[in-house]
Amino acid sequence: MRLLLGLTWGFSPTSRLRTVGALSSAPALLLVVLVLVLSRSLAAETVRIRVIDGRNGHPWAKKHIEVYDASDPHEKSLPHTFAEGKTNKEGIFVVNLDPSTVVGVAGAFRCLSKTQTIAPRWRVADIIVTGGVQENFCNFKITTAPAPGEIVVFVRPETLKEILDID
Repeated sequence: MRLLLGLTWGFSPTSRLRTVGALSSAPALLLVVLVLVLSRSLAAETVRIRVIDGRNGHPWAKKHIEVYDASDPHEKSLPHTFAEGKTNKEGIFVVNLDPSTVVGVAGAFRCLSKTQTIAPRWRVADIIVTGGVQENFCNFKITTAPAPGEIVVFVRPETLKEILDID
């Protein structure tokens, strides 16, 4: 249809086509914006984030988490948040993400090693294919296998020392 090229738009009462400029036409501009938005949303993939209490293996239920841009692990400013919300009763938070992004999960203290200074991060394209599981340094006996489309994060509550930021 010639509308996509921006050459014509609408019919006159006598069934003649009117010619308009591609960028000066509000409907043509709206169509371009709509196509861009839809193509962006079609590229998004659904990723499940499963949050587990690393001490006992129970779901981290009804807790607030954030999924953020982790493309630069040494970023000094606050990272861009892709999504945030509460996990469900199974400790799961579902989010749609662009496969080209790298993400991290925040909202609780992770069960990391004492020497680990950078939080785990995952390429969404890899998660879609193989899944990703953070190693559980709170209790090595509690683990899980990765599932395609899922990130598993082991967390624990903050200690009083961490809340007060005492070294």
